[in-house]
Amino acid sequence: ALESLLRDAGVGDGGVEEAREQARLRRDAEARAAAARDARSTALNDLTTAEMDEKIARGEARVAQYLAAREASAPVPADRDAARAARARRGGPG
Repeated sequence: ALESLLRDAGVGDGGVEEAREQARLRRDAEARAAAARDARSTALNDLTTAEMDEKIARGEARVAQYLAAREASAPVPADRDAARAARARRGGPG
């Protein structure tokens, strides 16, 4: 029963050990994301509205350049659910 639940959750043949590893990787990623949010908050704390607008515009320009240069055969999914569906179709990890 546990193996079936793990398989449904996208865990491969590694079973419980792979699930633990994926959980550890997720915790690490969440910790990195929290640290990045904290750093961003600290970095943006003393900006004026105009300076923040300029930063946002530069970020939007970088994203637009990235998307323009990105290979058309690998489109960026519209949202998290679309990304998960694409990953499931190609057989990637859960």
